[in-house]
Amino acid sequence: MPPSSQGLADQSPLLRWRAVQRSGETDTNPASAPPGAAPSQGLGPALVDASQHADYHGDRMLNHRAVVRVTRADQAFNSLKRMIISGELPPGAEFTEIQAAEFLGTGRTPVREALARLRSRRLIVVAPPRRYAVAPITVGDVRDLFEVRRLLETEATTLAAGRADGTDLRRLDAACSEAYRPQDPDSISRFLRANTEFHLTVAQASGNRRLVELLAPILDEMERLLHLGLRGSDRSDEIIHEHRRLIGALEAGDPASAAQEVLAQLHDAQAMVMRAFVGGALDSAASPTALLG
Repeated sequence: MPPSSQGLADQSPLLRWRAVQRSGETDTNPASAPPGAAPSQGLGPALVDASQHADYHGDRMLNHRAVVRVTRADQAFNSLKRMIISGELPPGAEFTEIQAAEFLGTGRTPVREALARLRSRRLIVVAPPRRYAVAPITVGDVRDLFEVRRLLETEATTLAAGRADGTDLRRLDAACSEAYRPQDPDSISRFLRANTEFHLTVAQASGNRRLVELLAPILDEMERLLHLGLRGSDRSDEIIHEHRRLIGALEAGDPASAAQEVLAQLHDAQAMVMRAFVGGALDSAASPTALLG
């Protein structure tokens, strides 16, 4: 770990991130900066079970126990993505490539690759001069994401009805058993990871790999919205019951009922997120340049 990061290991990720930002490091051009110091041992290549890896949803469709090689760039991407999705790095938060590399304890080359992937996922934006910012969330983003989910998930659910096998149904049942407490960010994170797993498992049961690949990044963006929305709304039991009704329709091989159930779930989720937006929880509609203050 770089010298200016010493003593941060026992702090929370957000506190460590803020400490790195206060360290006085300058930034680098996001598009063309030269490589920096060699990567430390903080992040390194590893072999992991794809079923436990947040960025390998598509691989689980064909092999639930697939093993993939995870690079430093993969690890940097997933660490930063999780902080953005969970709200530890809230909409509008600014940082530099050097600060991200120092925080993660790795070199700038894998971080640069991770940042490019986060931009392609619409989770960060470039905020000149030479900075990045967590992407804002607008009313239009909420509308667009839910419209895309309705298109993709009604088709996925229709295809999955009657195709979901015993393994799929057991995974769905396990995924919808997680509950949350509105004022407990950790329980919300666990609940939403399980919720994402639930909806991806339905898509995987459709048998259409491309559908899964289209839906996975949408669910990442959606998870960020729901993190903010669930903080002021206790829908835990209601969502669990909705998921169990969907499982019943899938098990019965009833595509019409399954599609109606997922549409009803998305309607309720969008209403919850919009209430949070109106209440100020999603107050981040500034343009990227305005984030500089």
